[in-house]
Formats: sequence, structure tokens, C-alpha cells
Amino acid sequence: MKQGISHQILRTSLLLAALIALWTGFVEAARWVVPAGAHVAGAADTNWRTDLRLVNLDRASMSVTVILLRADMDNSTLEESFQVNVPPGGQDVVEDVFDSRFGFSGTGALLVECSNTMLIVTTRTYNQVPGGTYGQFMPGVAIGDALMPGEEGHLLYLAKSVNYRTNVGFAATTATGGQVAVEIYSEDGTLMGSKSYSFLPFGQKQVNDIFADIGAPPAIGARAVVRTTSPAVIYASAIDVNTGDPVTVMAVPASAASADQVLPAAGRVGGAAGSFWGTDLRVLNPNSSTAVVTFTYHAKGVSDTTGQTVSLTVSAGGMLVLDDAMMAIFGLETANGGMAITSTSGVIVYSRTFSQSDTGTFGQSILGTPRSAVGHGEEYGWGFGGVTNVGFRSNAGFFNVGDNEAQVNIALKDLAGNPVGQYMVDLGPGEMNQVDDIISAAGIGRGFSGSAVITSDEPVVSYFSIVDNGSNDPTYDAGAMRMVGDPQPPSYTLLKTLDISPILAPDGSGVGRPDVIAIEDELYLAYGILTKRNHHLVIMKPDLDSTFIYDSPLELFSGYHDFSVDIRVSKANNQLWYAFEDNIFNANVGEKHFLNAAWYSETNSLIGQQIDIAIGITTGIPEAFLVDPGDVPPNPEAADDPTPLWHNNSYYIFTRAWSGWIEEFTPNSNHHVRVFNENFEKTDDFILDLSTIIPRKTLSQNTLIKIDGQIFLIGGFYDARDDIPGGSSIYAIPLSDDLRSTVGEKIPLLVEPGRWFYKVTAARIYNGKLYINYQEFLFGDSSQNIAVFDVENGYELLTTLEISTDPLGGGEIFANHTTFEILNDRLYVFYPEAGMRIYAKIFSL
Repeated sequence: MKQGISHQILRTSLLLAALIALWTGFVEAARWVVPAGAHVAGAADTNWRTDLRLVNLDRASMSVTVILLRADMDNSTLEESFQVNVPPGGQDVVEDVFDSRFGFSGTGALLVECSNTMLIVTTRTYNQVPGGTYGQFMPGVAIGDALMPGEEGHLLYLAKSVNYRTNVGFAATTATGGQVAVEIYSEDGTLMGSKSYSFLPFGQKQVNDIFADIGAPPAIGARAVVRTTSPAVIYASAIDVNTGDPVTVMAVPASAASADQVLPAAGRVGGAAGSFWGTDLRVLNPNSSTAVVTFTYHAKGVSDTTGQTVSLTVSAGGMLVLDDAMMAIFGLETANGGMAITSTSGVIVYSRTFSQSDTGTFGQSILGTPRSAVGHGEEYGWGFGGVTNVGFRSNAGFFNVGDNEAQVNIALKDLAGNPVGQYMVDLGPGEMNQVDDIISAAGIGRGFSGSAVITSDEPVVSYFSIVDNGSNDPTYDAGAMRMVGDPQPPSYTLLKTLDISPILAPDGSGVGRPDVIAIEDELYLAYGILTKRNHHLVIMKPDLDSTFIYDSPLELFSGYHDFSVDIRVSKANNQLWYAFEDNIFNANVGEKHFLNAAWYSETNSLIGQQIDIAIGITTGIPEAFLVDPGDVPPNPEAADDPTPLWHNNSYYIFTRAWSGWIEEFTPNSNHHVRVFNENFEKTDDFILDLSTIIPRKTLSQNTLIKIDGQIFLIGGFYDARDDIPGGSSIYAIPLSDDLRSTVGEKIPLLVEPGRWFYKVTAARIYNGKLYINYQEFLFGDSSQNIAVFDVENGYELLTTLEISTDPLGGGEIFANHTTFEILNDRLYVFYPEAGMRIYAKIFSL
């Protein structure tokens, strides 16, 4: 190898909070770029192949798309691709992927897409020789971790001599071409040469023998500074020309420099089959001032929090070149363990651990791991692919960087995701250890290939070293940290509770039944003034303490409804829609606010008027239109709970077509749906019959939401016939794309006999979780609540949050319209209570 860059430490911004966010990657597809791969004959009789491994750490199967990015080509069409399904907890191995799946002979990169960030993407590109392989580990790098324009990346371990040559390559992560500038520096910081290279959209390019191409003289302790005009993943591969063994290092941005990091493995020690292993070390100070770096050695199998310590100084912009590091730093003839590295300012640390053979060297590179990137506890784990004893032996290593004793569990799974064995290791504080041939140690026989997840109750850095039995060449895999245990219930911290009624109605008028939506970094809140029978729209800053930007009293509607009830707000076709019982209108959001207003009159005619509003000032009513909405079977007088939806380039207006109060009850869960084009001309009118999926139930207030491309209706269904004990359950009902029928099975969200869960008026998807509000009510005390479900785990209920209670009973007038929005990791909940006041609660997520 081999290269040990961890999938989570390309930059130090990937701390634990970011790692948690990686686990919840549901909202949009994630992308990784493997910057180099091949099926090609190379220099010095080398013969290169690339194997791809896709590891699924989730409990649900994954659909993964793999796209070929040919070298020196414009790949913006992303045409060459294949798909695989990776089973839960399993792994898909695609050997010689360039040839076997694309029939391609040449070099390039791979773009991998999946809707779930619990995927681990790795490759091994290797030189096939008689008796074995020499290879390098190349990770899939999340496109967010690519080197960005304006950043400075650093490539360590560049070498040119009679024994080594170095290639530099890069892969674009966007459909924009660009240029990469490469500057090569000697050990003492002298610029030896520079050159710029162009790349095409989603292009890949490798410059073989970068020293010769730039015209730089030979050097062993060299490094490079790289800059790019468009996002790209950049790497260097130093190759022993005698063995053909490559060692890959990735460009590390200066922002990833860390003042507290660890190398889990370093040594100067004899190994199997008469081999002898040593470690070279590079420490770069990218800062403008001198750094003092302290190295602390922790011997294998020894619990020692102090270790053996030596401090060295690195000049501003300088690099320590420490070949045979255990001798050079500590003066040790024999050493085998881990190393903690602290410094007065952030530094970049790369090591190469290798063995010298009669013909040359073979080894593996390891990037320092920031201590802050190491999680622990049963929900965190280091995930690894390519664990095998078929032609290889797999060694697992661990370094306890905590202050307490750690218990480490290594769980092994086969390619199908089935658990096949585990192994436990106890580590004292500061102890490093390695279990050779972990598969045999776990009691698993020959012929195993699969994956591993390593968890611990203390912060432990883990790795795998997978060694070719024929060539003795190791490949180092630093793994990827993910949340691998059961999802923990979301935690909420109540930041403040506010009575915002004085802000909304400073004259003391009663305020009721709001709804809210976030647009960019502002909250748009619609609410009613009960005593004046009109509606208002305000825009509030997230702190809720600021006054609204404008207030739009819609007093011309006051004659068409009794109460300000069932207000809904949604964003559609770059317009802001408001819907309220027997009234529907929408407004554009922009520098000028155009309000197209429409409402249901008592005769069920849809009447509309357009108002031009600029910062709350009514300037005129230029036109009006009349639309016949059609009948509403079975009761044309019932058009309740309107909900607007923009879908398939049309406006859909859902109204619940229920059939009377309980004393006149007949089961009915139909929706009357009107469809309008962009000019608000009605193009369709139909009934959505939900009785086929939930027979003999009446639907209470409900809402619509799109989850991963599928539209769901979420609401409470109840049976109020006299001979039925009662109770209401909340389901998510999947709808067909034309919204005319249901598809598939209903999803039970809140179901418990005898309990009344109903009146859902808001739903949001945030970080892979479904949030809904609901009322629990049984003709007495009621409560307003928010429930949170894990979408990726079959809509498992994670937690519920009680917002308010109505001890006065009934709850029908003032306490059945809680609403909420999520913005910048804050949960904003608005709820009316008796006394005609609106309160707000703000929680941190």
C-alpha cells in the first residue's frame, strides 16, 4: 500500500457532530469519488487492477450506483454506470471493476451514489505479480471533503530516485472543469518546480513521474502543495520501482492540521516470515510560526498513560523528515506500539510503515487521526470492508486514547450481512495492541470474506492491516466511523418559551390557530385574529424576539368564515400558499408580494381575488375569477381542512369530504381534490377514496408530505359508531403519483387500542427522521405532542415530545392546532391555548 486515510478524517471538521450527521444521510443522495483505479499494464512490467468494496453498515438494504469516470475525458453525462443492491450489514465485492463491469481497459476514477451515508466505499488497486499482489488502498472520498477552490492541499511522501517514482492524480467532483497547480518542495523548503494541469468536467487525470514532468530534480524527502480552481480529490502514489509496490497519500487541506492526534501503529520490529518492519514519519507545519511537536510512544500491550516522550521543533512552513522514526526520535533499537502526537499549533502527520525485502520495499501509509474524531459507546463503531483469510491474513489493531480501561468488541459479518463471530479485547488506558489473524482468533474457519465493526466503551482508534500471504504486502485500512448501534432517541433542550401574542396582536385581540414554514433563514407565520375575524401573515426572525417584517391583515375575508381555523402554510412552485377552512389563498415570496386569494363560499363556489402587496401595503385588486369546484359527495356542504400541494406542475387542493358531526355519523375518509394549472385554471376534480386501505373509518385533520419521492397522506383515522369502543390511530398512506389512489400498504405510526391519536396538521423530514404533530384527546383532557420516527428503520417511533395540555376539556376550540418548523437544528413549536393566545417553544436538536 497502501494508504490509511480514514473516511472521516480528511479534514478535522469531521468531528463527532459531523459523524452523527453522516449517519442520518437520508434527505438526498450521497456521493463519493474514488480518485484512481485501473485495468491496465503499467511501467516496469506492472499489471494494475482495481477491486471495489461496498460495505453496508445499516439495517436496511442499499441501492448503490457506480459510475465510471474515464481519464482525460469529459464525463459530465455520467453515462457509464451499473447498480448493485447491498444487503443489510453486508458487502458487495466487485473484482477488477473496470473490466468486469465496464469492459474498460485503461485508467480513471469512480463516482459512487447512494441515498444512505451508512455506506463505506473502498478500493484496492494492486499490481499482480507471480506469487502475490502489491497494492494500495484507495478510499471513496465524500465529495464534501474534496479540496475546494481557495484551499491549499499538502501531499507528503513524494520521492524520486533510482528506487522510487511518484505519480500525482486528481478527480473532479463536479460537472465543472478546472486546473490543479502543483508545486514540489524539497526537504528544506526549496521550491524545485511547479506546473498547472487542466481537467475536464467529472474528469480524472494522472501525471506519471511528476518530478520528470515538472522538471524537478530527484529527492526523497519531498512534498507538494496543490491548489485547484474547481473541487477535486487529489492524491500522490509513490511506487517502489523494484517491487512495483505503491504507497498512496491524499492531499490534506491546511485546515485539517491538528494539534492533538494519534498514530495507532508504528514500529521497528521483526515480523512474520523473517520480515523486519520500520516506520518513517513526516510532520508538516503549515503555519506561519514555529511549532513544538511532542511525540509520546506507547508500547504494544502495555497500559501506560505517560509513555516515552520527546519534543522536536518544526519551523514555520517546514517539515520534519524522520526516516526510521523510532530510532530517530526515541533512540529505540526495537519498538512496536502506537504514538500520540501533540503540538503547539496544528500539524499534518503521515507515516509509512514498511518492510525491506531483497528486491525492495513494501508498506503502508497512515494518516494521523485527530483525537477529537474518535467516538465511543455502543452507538459508534469503526466499519471495515475487505476482511478476509482467502489468500490474505487480516490483523486488527487498537489504541486506547482514553483515560479509562476500554473493552473492545470486534463483530465479523459475512458478505450477506450475517453475524459469524466476534472477539473481545480489553485495553488499559494508553494501551495499543494488535490481534493477528483476527478471523482465526474469532473461531472462524478458512474461506471467510466479509466486514467488521469495532465498538468500544472508551475512545479507541482502530485499524485493519490486511496482508497478502504470497507477497507479504500489507494494506492498511483506517476504517470509517459511523453510528452503528440502535438509533438513540433525539434529545431536545428547551431554550425558551414565549408568549408571542403581544407581538402578533398588540391591541389585545385574541390570537388563534397558527401555521408556519421556514423559507431560507426566516419563519413565515400565518395566524388568525379571532375578535376581528381576519388573518395575518408575518415574517419572523428565528429568535422570535424581533418584530415582524410586515403584517397583512386580510380583513376583506372576514365575512366568509366564523373562526380563524385550520390555517395551513406550504411552499409550492416558488409561491407561498396559505389554506384555511373554507378559505384558500397563496402569495408569491419576493421583493414584491403578490397575493392570489381564493376561498370557498357557503355555496361551495371557489372565488378568487388578486392583491398586489408590497411590504404589507395593499395597492389594488386588479382582477377576480370564479371557478366551480364541483360537488363534494356525500355531503356537498362539507369542505373541511384544506391542504394545498404543488405536484407535477399543478396545484392540488385537498379538502376533507366528511359527512357530518358524530351524531350524524357515517364513515367517510374521502378527500375532494381540485387541480389547477399555473394560471389557476381548474383542470381536474376528483375524489380520493381512502376507504380501500382503511375501511369504515373517518379521517381527522391530516397533512401531506413527500418522503424520498413518495407522497404520503398522514392523519388520524377513527370509528365513532355507537357500538365501537373508540380510539384513533395515525397512519401514513402512500399515494399514487397522480394522487387518485393509494398504493402499497399503510404505515402505522401511532396505533394503540383505546387511545385517541389524531389531528395531524404538520409533518417535516429532517436528518432522516419524520416529525409529526398530533393531538391526543378523549373527550376530556387533551395534549399537543410531536412524535419523531426513524424513516430508515421502518418508521420506528424514537420519541414523543409533549408541547401543551388542555385541562379544561374538549380542546376543540383552542388547543387542536399546534404547528412547528425545523430550522438550523432548532425546533420551533407554535401552539394556541385557552384565552386566545399563541405561545412558542424553541428547542435545540
